Amino acid sequence: MQERPAVEKLAAMGKVYEPLLRLMLAWPAAEKQPTGKALQQQLGVNSAMYRRWLDNWSADFWEMAQAEDTGFLDFSSVEHVFELHHLEQSIWFRCRLAVTPRVGEAVELPFVLRRYWNTYYVDAVQHAYRNGRTEISIILREGRYNSHLQHLRHKARFEHDYWTVDQGDDFDVKEYFREKDKPTSPVLAPVAAFRRRGSGRMR
Repeated sequence: MQERPAVEKLAAMGKVYEPLLRLMLAWPAAEKQPTGKALQQQLGVNSAMYRRWLDNWSADFWEMAQAEDTGFLDFSSVEHVFELHHLEQSIWFRCRLAVTPRVGEAVELPFVLRRYWNTYYVDAVQHAYRNGRTEISIILREGRYNSHLQHLRHKARFEHDYWTVDQGDDFDVKEYFREKDKPTSPVLAPVAAFRRRGSGRMR
């Protein structure tokens, strides 16, 4: 049901499990998804029939999705989401773009609040396909792109320090690795006790 346009196409084909699709399509989005048992009761079918309908639904879905030139899955409607994560406040907004900026490219947003910079770079691009549309999330960071800092962020991800990568700014990343690279003080060897000449006392 995460791809409702495709389910609507199946429901219009007069499949044996059409009552199940119609019931699911009419279910209010704000309500909790029903259990299989509740659906069986509403449809008046036993568990064996319900399982057969689910299996047929799944098989038909993938058969249509894998067919050539079917247009069964259509994500041609594209929506962009800009995400700017700042220590004080995170900002996000939806829009439509003619061209999707790539990682490392500079982006200017002069209409963003002036207490932030208006120049950013693309840190990551994520694509999500659901309900007949493509949602492209563009994650921005303040300042200019630096390939060395980008390498450090990937290194921090590898080391599982996600706060530094996802919440901290470039300064935090540099400080994180500066602290990690500091040489550790060598352990001082125990001071040998020695006897002062003529005193008999240990020093």
